[in-house]
Amino acid sequence: MSQSQSSMSSAVGLALAVLVASRGEGQHVPAPANFAVTGVTLIDGSGAPPREGVTVLVSGGRIAAVGPERSVVPPSRAIRIDGRGRYLIPGLWDMHVHLAARPLMQRAGATADLSIGAGFFFPYLLAHGVTGVRDMSGELSTLVQWRREVQAGRRPGPRLVVTGRKLREDGPVVTGAPALVRTGADVRRSVELLKTGGADFVKLEGLPDSLYPVLMDAARAAGLPVVGHVPANLGAGHAGVLGFRSLEHLMDVMTSVSRDSAALRRALIDGPGWWDRLRLRLGLVDEGDLQRRAMVQTLATQDDVAAAALWRQLASTGTWMVPTLVANRDYKVMRPRTGLAGSTPALLPAVFRRGAPAWWSRDTALARQATLRELALVGQMNRAGVRLLAGTDMPGALRLPGESLIEELELFVSAGLTPAEALRTATLGPAEFFGAEDSMGTIEPGKVADLVLLDANPLARIGDLRRVVGVMTAGRYWSRRQLDSMVTQADSLRRAWDAAP
Repeated sequence: MSQSQSSMSSAVGLALAVLVASRGEGQHVPAPANFAVTGVTLIDGSGAPPREGVTVLVSGGRIAAVGPERSVVPPSRAIRIDGRGRYLIPGLWDMHVHLAARPLMQRAGATADLSIGAGFFFPYLLAHGVTGVRDMSGELSTLVQWRREVQAGRRPGPRLVVTGRKLREDGPVVTGAPALVRTGADVRRSVELLKTGGADFVKLEGLPDSLYPVLMDAARAAGLPVVGHVPANLGAGHAGVLGFRSLEHLMDVMTSVSRDSAALRRALIDGPGWWDRLRLRLGLVDEGDLQRRAMVQTLATQDDVAAAALWRQLASTGTWMVPTLVANRDYKVMRPRTGLAGSTPALLPAVFRRGAPAWWSRDTALARQATLRELALVGQMNRAGVRLLAGTDMPGALRLPGESLIEELELFVSAGLTPAEALRTATLGPAEFFGAEDSMGTIEPGKVADLVLLDANPLARIGDLRRVVGVMTAGRYWSRRQLDSMVTQADSLRRAWDAAP
């Protein structure tokens, strides 16, 4: 890892340390208490084999002791949770969400209502064992306020690592920031306002070539990591060399590992040539036809030698990858045949039930080919030592909070990761990414008590992460009954929100 990446990781680690240390109790949130989870099978997140018959003591929001049931005696006032026949894992992280993004909350003829972000998403996340999220673009003031409320115990919810809106040429990252980002001064001012507004990192969408070094210098000075999209004028390899902490959605990856990468990238930067522009104007083709043609060329020219070189570069620069396979799959209209396939869209607020680009629907064989290639690339990355993180890009057309994270981990397993490796992308991996592995990511004395109790072993079948018995965040415990009640209330809010004019 480069020195700049290390310092940025430390900055986020400090932000998390403040978040982790918060105390408080309030209405609608269980008060922190002393707990003893007894006789449980422990999957501690370190990679060690599961240990049966373990007792875990929690005090003051942190793990006080971990050991064999016969040698760890719960204090007399500790609340006992029977773990016999059950499995205890660290709390899960979704490392790519959007909880307060106005465009996603916008209904026709109405202003965006951000309240659904906490009222609907938070209960579903907790009910699926998601105790932390990285919000990748939204209204910073709203996210910071929610974080304060969660920290103080006034609102049930996950830990929040946040930023403002994405940094791009048009659009302010926060209210009052430059609306057009065209100069180095615009970039520096945008980063400065993110920092003062409480952001933990900078999320890039895209900038002119000359401004990327300015961005990295400004972010380094502010102590903020840079993460995000990989535009065609940047490239995945160069982003890693510049010091990007994480890359999202596998953007540019298939282009970078094509034998025709230079031509493909130039076409993306320059746009359609004169002949294609004429055909577009005459209605002989549409944008989808051109995108399909480019994807056919990209897939036909994939080169595993070039891929191996890119993996070596990303591993050497310490650049993390957040593939968001579940989002990429949904974007291609590749929803699997699962029991949830019919019910999930109905559970989402109507505003999120948006269709994917029509050109993918017109060529399902190409969509399948692209999806399989993405899975193969993720498997290659994992074997080559590129660090992976689980993220879902929820909400979206078919991505339910919490459930979509489990689907992402299932896709990781389909890509060749073991269940233990997949679980790490949502537990210890995020802790290491944030530089906070001394506080979270595994179940050890001294670490925060973010825990999930399951009634099945996720190392045998990763989908058994759905079988949540209880969830603990910083020493506050929600039983299955309480989680179900929270989800029921969230669904009532969704129905009222959908019915509102």
